[in-house]
Amino acid sequence: MDPDDPIPPSPKQVRAAPAQEDESPAPEELEETIADPPGDKSSRVNSAHREPGTGHPGRSHVVGALPGKFGRYLIECKLGEGGMGAVYRAHDTQLDRKVALKTPSFSDRDGPDVMERFYREARAMATVQHANLCPVFDVGEIEGVHYLTMALIEGHSLSDDLKQRTSYPSSDAAMMIRKLALALESVHKCGIVHRDVKPGNVMVRTDGDPILMDFGLARQRREEDATLTIEGDVLGTPAYMSPEQVNGSLDQIGPWTDVYALGVILYQMLTGRLPFTGSLGSILTKIVTENPTPPSEIHDVDPKLETICMRAMARRIEDRYSTAGDLASDLHRLPTSGESAARLEVEAETRPAVWGAWGLLLIGTSVVLLIIGAVIMAQQYPKTDVAEDLNAKAIPAPESTETLASSPPDERW
Repeated sequence: MDPDDPIPPSPKQVRAAPAQEDESPAPEELEETIADPPGDKSSRVNSAHREPGTGHPGRSHVVGALPGKFGRYLIECKLGEGGMGAVYRAHDTQLDRKVALKTPSFSDRDGPDVMERFYREARAMATVQHANLCPVFDVGEIEGVHYLTMALIEGHSLSDDLKQRTSYPSSDAAMMIRKLALALESVHKCGIVHRDVKPGNVMVRTDGDPILMDFGLARQRREEDATLTIEGDVLGTPAYMSPEQVNGSLDQIGPWTDVYALGVILYQMLTGRLPFTGSLGSILTKIVTENPTPPSEIHDVDPKLETICMRAMARRIEDRYSTAGDLASDLHRLPTSGESAARLEVEAETRPAVWGAWGLLLIGTSVVLLIIGAVIMAQQYPKTDVAEDLNAKAIPAPESTETLASSPPDERW
C-alpha cells in the first residue's frame, strides 16, 4: 500500500461486515445501504421515522403502512422500501394520474437543517428537466409524514436487468452511461450531488431508455455522521461508493463522486461483474487501495471504452473526470457508442445517395441548357444567313506573284 494512500476503515467498523473475510456477498446484497441493520425492512423504516432531533416517534411514525387515503393521494400498493424510506404506487386524485410516492425515513440524529435540505433539493429537482431524469411533482407533509411524489416509470430496474445478462455490447453500455451522465450533469449544475448512483436507482423504460431516480432523497451529512462506524449513517451503496465516500471525506464529495459510480456501472455492464469482490470490509478496503482489473482481461471490450471506464473509476479525484459532462463527451466521441455509431452509419449511407442525386441533377440541367441554347442559336441564325455571312467575311485571296514582283519594295511591305 502506498504510504500516502488514506487508511481504509477496518472491517470491524462496518456494521454489515460478515464474520468471515472470504464470504463474498451477492451483488444484490451489496446494493443495500451500509446502515441497514438485519431484519425486516418494514420494521426498519417504521422505527426510523421520528420527529427530527427528538428521538421519539412522530405523529405518523408507521411509514411502512400508509393508510389507503393519504391526503389527495390514494395508496394502491407498496413498490419497495429500504434504508432511505418506502415507495408506493399512488393515484393523484386532483390531477388524475398515477405517481410514485416516497416517504423518507429521517434519523433521530437529523436536525432541522437536514429536513430543510431535503425540501430545498426536492424543489430544485422539480425545476430540472431532462429526458433521463424522473421528474418531481410534489413535496410536502401530511399528518407528520413527509413525502415526495414523482413520475411513475413503467419498466424495470437496471439492477434486475444486470442479473439476467452476463454483459452488454460496448455500444449499448456506452449509450446508456452517456445518457445517465448527461442527466447527472444537468443536476450537478443545480448544486445537487446524488451520492447513491447505482443500478437499483436506474429504471429502464419499456423503450430501453434509462431514467435516473431518487435525487429527491439525496442529502448531505453532518461531520459527526460521516463515518462508517457502528454509529455512522447511510452514505451510499458499498459496491458503488467512491474512495472519498469510503473515507467519509465530506469536503471532497462532488460531481466526480457520481462519476465514479457511473464508472462502476459501466464496468459491470461490460464485464458482468463488479470491479471488487469479497466481503464487505475487503471491498471497502480495495476501493481506497487498489485499481480494478482492466475490463479487457475479463471480456472483449473496445480499448477506448476501457480507457474511459478506468478513468471514471480513478481512485484519485484529480485523475478522474471532473464533471459528468466530460464523461459524456468522451463517450460521444466513440465511433461505437450508440448514438455516435448510428449517426456515422446514417451519414455513411446517405452521403453517397445525396451526392449522387445532386450529380445527376446537375448533369441533367446542363444537358437541357445546352439543348435550349442550340435551339435559340438556330432560330436567330438560319442556315442561309449564316452561310452568306461567312462568305461575306471570307479573307480576300492574295495578289498574284506577278503583281508582287513588279511592285517596288516599299509598296510591298
